[in-house]
Amino acid sequence: MSEITSANKIKKTIMLGIDGLYDKKMDTNEQIEQIWTDPTNLNILAEAAEEFRGSGLDTKLSCADSNNYDSRAVAAEMFDGTWVGWTFWFGGGKHGEPSMIPWLEHAYPVTFTEQKQTIVVRKFRKV
Repeated sequence: MSEITSANKIKKTIMLGIDGLYDKKMDTNEQIEQIWTDPTNLNILAEAAEEFRGSGLDTKLSCADSNNYDSRAVAAEMFDGTWVGWTFWFGGGKHGEPSMIPWLEHAYPVTFTEQKQTIVVRKFRKV
């Protein structure tokens, strides 16, 4: 069995959060694509994908840019504990449609580490 692609990890993560889809068999890229492209799921998946697109954590990694839109690299944890990143497009002015820019096709794996730090903040003011 081939490894699930980053784009399909996002799709599966989205679908696992939708009633009626979470119990479908999604073990391969083909099974994920079959459910994702099923016309009966189109509206609910489009809405869920748009919500997910804007939900990533800012990674501060470099990403694609454009003269017409702003962008930032974001990532989210997937169903299997791995992390996947993508470019989040936004802005574009009054007639901008950043949600129409393909993003899933350009998803990529990222690593994530988290460490707690103690920070000392010093403030001075004149008396």
